[in-house]
Amino acid sequence: MTRRNLLALSAFAVLAGASTAAAQSAPARLTPRNAPAFVGGAIPAASIVDARRAAEEGHLREARTLYRSVVSKTIAAGDYAGEALYGLAQTEFALDNRRAAATALDDAAEQAGKFGDPELRLRALFEAATLYRDLGERSKVADRVPAIQALLKSPVISAAVRNDISSRVGL
Repeated sequence: MTRRNLLALSAFAVLAGASTAAAQSAPARLTPRNAPAFVGGAIPAASIVDARRAAEEGHLREARTLYRSVVSKTIAAGDYAGEALYGLAQTEFALDNRRAAATALDDAAEQAGKFGDPELRLRALFEAATLYRDLGERSKVADRVPAIQALLKSPVISAAVRNDISSRVGL
């Protein structure tokens, strides 16, 4: 993996809040290493494992292709693709495709909402908003703020996740 790609992955980890104090007490963040190995009944575990492995080894274009395949198959089977979409977002970010990363995060947020994963929904919306801010797309940031604010008030969001996001937006 090139130094640039390592820096991009590190930056995404910071974007995901991995360096905050709240992250130390929070559940592990989704990374290529700790993403669930099983993404639903219809998708072989090896698919997402292969995508994760390719990303870890610096084969980012291959990882992107594998993640896209997993996402497509998972959605076609009617299963939850949130984790695979999050992995795709990380890969797009590492490839310096900020807009594609934000789109994958939006898709992850949609899947998380559909399948009842409010913490991934909150993280994905927040990270997408951060990327859109960096891209100068203020209207897309504004579109996500009400959902982020509502999720921050949700009783099902852990205190660690709530504190992590809140500290990063100055709430």
